Amino acid sequence: METILVRYSEIALKSTPVRKRFEMALERNMKAMLASDNVGGRVIRSHDRLFVETDDAESAVGSLRKVFGIASMSVAVTCPPDMESIISTVSSISKDVLFFRDTFAIDARRSGKTQPFTSLDLKRKAGEAVLKANSAKDVKVDLDHPSKTIFIEARQRKAYIFTSYIRCHAGFPIGTQGKVFAKVDDDRGLISAWLMMKRGCKVTVGGNYNIDLLRKYDPDLEVSDRFDDSFLGYVVGARLRNVSPSDGSMLGMPVFYPSIGLTDSAVDSMIRQIAAERGVIMKAVSLISGGIDSPVASYLMSRAGADVVLLHMSNGEYGDPKDLEKVIRIAERLESYTRREFPVYVADHGRNQKIIQEGCDSHYQCVLCKRTMHRVAKKLAQSIGAEGIVMGDSLGQVASQTLLNIRAEQYGLDFPVFRPLIGLDKLEVIDIAKRIGTYDISIIRTSGCAAVPKGPVTEAKVDKVLSMHQAIDLDRAVEECFGTIERVHRGRSAAGVR
Repeated sequence: METILVRYSEIALKSTPVRKRFEMALERNMKAMLASDNVGGRVIRSHDRLFVETDDAESAVGSLRKVFGIASMSVAVTCPPDMESIISTVSSISKDVLFFRDTFAIDARRSGKTQPFTSLDLKRKAGEAVLKANSAKDVKVDLDHPSKTIFIEARQRKAYIFTSYIRCHAGFPIGTQGKVFAKVDDDRGLISAWLMMKRGCKVTVGGNYNIDLLRKYDPDLEVSDRFDDSFLGYVVGARLRNVSPSDGSMLGMPVFYPSIGLTDSAVDSMIRQIAAERGVIMKAVSLISGGIDSPVASYLMSRAGADVVLLHMSNGEYGDPKDLEKVIRIAERLESYTRREFPVYVADHGRNQKIIQEGCDSHYQCVLCKRTMHRVAKKLAQSIGAEGIVMGDSLGQVASQTLLNIRAEQYGLDFPVFRPLIGLDKLEVIDIAKRIGTYDISIIRTSGCAAVPKGPVTEAKVDKVLSMHQAIDLDRAVEECFGTIERVHRGRSAAGVR
C-alpha cells in the first residue's frame, strides 16, 4: 500500500465555509475520478491535507492529475513518526535516488509539535545519515541548488518521506463556482470550456467538437443545445478580431471569452498538452544513450502525445556505468519539464558488442549494434503494448546515421521507428536540449563507447549485413539480451518540482 499526499491549490481559502465546501467537493471529485478510471484507492481527509492510499500509485497519480483543485501530489513512503524510524527510512530511500557525486538537501517539517525533536534536529540527523549511507558515492550537501531533495513531513501518527512534487492543474474543484454554458465547435472553444472547468465551473457543452477530451476531466459532462436561466454565464471561444457583438447579447447575462488573450500557437500548445495527458495516443520505446539527441527525441515524441518508455542499452565492459546514472537524471529532468512519466529500463548490451566485434567486419560494428538495439527495443515494445521505437537519429550527423546505414540497420524489422530529429541540425537540437534542461546532463563526460571502430562504414550493404546477422546468430543474441532487461526507474512525474 502506498500513500499519495495531495495539496490544495488555493491556500488563500481562509473562510471556514468556503474552505469546507472546497475540501468536500475536491474529495468527492477525486473519488469519482478514481472510480471512473477503475483505479483502486481510499481518499482520506485530514486537517489541511488529503491523502490517497492505493496499491497502484502510478495509475492513481495519472487519474488524480485530471482533478481540478489539486496543486501538487507526492508519492510518499510512510513510517512511524519517531526519529529512529524516520532516519532509517530516509537512509534507505537515499541509496536509491542519489548517484555518484550528486548533491542533496533535506527539507524536514513537523506538524502538531508533539515530537520530542525540532525540524532542525530532523534535518541535521537525516543529512548526517544520508552522507554516511552514501559515502562511497561522494555525495555532498547543497542547500541552495541540490540535484535531489528528500522531503520529510513528521505528523502526529505517521511520517511521510518523498523526493518529488508532481505539479497538477490547480484551480477549483468542478462544481464549486456554479454552472455555465459553453459553445464548443473548435479548438478555441474547447480550451475556453476547459479553462472555465479549471476554475470550478460545471460546464454544459453546446456542440460535439472533441468532447471526449473534456470528459476526461469531467466524466459527467453534459451536452445540450438548450440554454436557460439556470446558467450563470455563456462561454465563447473567439479571437479578438472575430468577437461578435451578438455573442450572448440577448441572454441578459455575462459572456466570457477565456481564450481571448491567447495566441493561436498558445491554444495549439494547450490542446497538445491536454491531449497528451489523456495518454491514449500511443506508447513508444525510446532508445536513450545519455547523449544530447535521444533525450530531445524522447521529449518531442512525448510533447506530440506519446507515452514514452526509455530503454538504455548498457555497453558493459565497452561503456561507462555513469551513462545509466545520466539517463536516470535525464528521465527525472524530462518528468520535471513535461509533467509526464519516463520509466527507464536497462538491457545488458555489452555481450552483443563483443559478439559483433569478434564475429563481424569491424567497420560494420555500429550498424550491427544499432540493428541489435532495434530488435531488443521491438521485443520490449511488444511486451508492454507499445506501438513504435524512438531514435535520436539526425540524418548524416554521424556515420551510423546515413540513409544507407539506416536502411541496413532497420532492414526486415517490420516495426515502426520514429526519428523526430531526422530533419534537424545539431544546433537546433542543442537549442531544444538547453530549453528543456537536459543539455547540461548530457554533456557530462564519460568514457564513451569503446566498441566504436576506426573508419566505420557509411555505405552499408544490406546483403553483407544480413550475412553477418546470420553468421553470429543475432536473433539469439537479441533473445538473450531481452531476458536481461530490468526496470531501474519507476517514473515519477515532475521529479524535484515543488
